[in-house]
Amino acid sequence: MIDISVCICTFQRPERLLQLLRSLHRLDPATPRYEVIVVDNDGGRTGEPAVCQARAEGLAVQYLVEPTRGIARARNRSLTPAHGTYVAFIDDDEEADPQWLVQLWSEVHRYDADGGFGPVIPKFSEGTPRWLIEGRFFERPRWPTGTVLQTKHTRTGNALIRRQALMALPGPFSHTAH
Repeated sequence: MIDISVCICTFQRPERLLQLLRSLHRLDPATPRYEVIVVDNDGGRTGEPAVCQARAEGLAVQYLVEPTRGIARARNRSLTPAHGTYVAFIDDDEEADPQWLVQLWSEVHRYDADGGFGPVIPKFSEGTPRWLIEGRFFERPRWPTGTVLQTKHTRTGNALIRRQALMALPGPFSHTAH
């Protein structure tokens, strides 16, 4: 039985995707049972070499292609094969801390919540202009653990969501802009 389906949507960032997949391979052994699902939103399959490399390094990864562009379509496609009681979303330009899923899992269970969100902490490469860093353009709001969030304050990056609750939503991700 799978506890968590880790869903990753990618579009033309194979190097970053490989970094993310490698970070998932380093998750704490105490992490609940999980599977990794990558949906390439590029019909040109630019993410496939990264997935093949991660597999060669020992990470089991399911690879799918959603050729019709759109993050909602890719997210919905990732849910089709998901077997986990929970679904975790992480973006293809992020890296997972070894404690990532252990912490999300324990807090969601501690609060008996349908989902939880962790912080996304930006890392900048050397040479990034100071004004870009100091402007805090890439920082997202952070909420104290246990805070009940309104829908407008939620996101799919660094999120763990009860699959049943997610699948009860129409879509569950909308293909049209609001």
